[in-house]
Amino acid sequence: MKETRLLIADTNISMTSALSEQLSKDPRFRIVGTTADGAEAEMLLESAKPDMVLMDLLLPAVDGLFLLKEIQHMKHPPVVICQSEFHSATSIEAAQRNGASYFIFKPLSLSSVINVLVEYAALLRDEEQLRQTHLELGNRDDRMGQIYQILHELGFSAKYSGSTYLAESIRLAQESPLMLHNMSTGLYQKLSERQHVSSASIERSMRTAISAANADDSLTRRIGDTPTNKTCIQYVLHLLNSQQ
Repeated sequence: MKETRLLIADTNISMTSALSEQLSKDPRFRIVGTTADGAEAEMLLESAKPDMVLMDLLLPAVDGLFLLKEIQHMKHPPVVICQSEFHSATSIEAAQRNGASYFIFKPLSLSSVINVLVEYAALLRDEEQLRQTHLELGNRDDRMGQIYQILHELGFSAKYSGSTYLAESIRLAQESPLMLHNMSTGLYQKLSERQHVSSASIERSMRTAISAANADDSLTRRIGDTPTNKTCIQYVLHLLNSQQ
């Protein structure tokens, strides 16, 4: 089982110490750095290459919001879980807009913080497993490999089942463009038969994956309108055709 590399940047030194001690006994985690200083956290992000960061928004020297913006420019940005004792709707929205996956309101018990970390570590492992599956599919089928590559570049995460459904929908639409004319009785129904999942569940899962990929409005800017399941499929098909 792959361990999750965790960086902790928090001014509460006693909590950091207790958390580090507890997680050092857990084979799912490896603590790659702890700090109470924002400038040091910035350096550790580059040198320690964490998979996950537990970070206070109110750090001295360099604040957490600035670090979030820096993290989004990293080649392999880690999952970031923010926490703060002083917070507002504006600060939470700013953190989420700049890539925070979760926001913890202090004070919280040690066990509650660990539960959040365990949950997101599991998501990371699931995403890695899905990514490997996608790579294997891509090796066997160049067209699926191209589709997964484009979706990845557009910001789709493998941790959402809707990303997989979207990739399969694009492939089906390549083979039979008429399926896009009636999504409910065409595309969704075909996927439902293949995946043994209801058409409604497939449709919702795809919308969830699109919403996550469009958190920064990047898909809206590319497509020119609020992205839907159909317009996303059509946009990727356009990109695939332009590569031929």
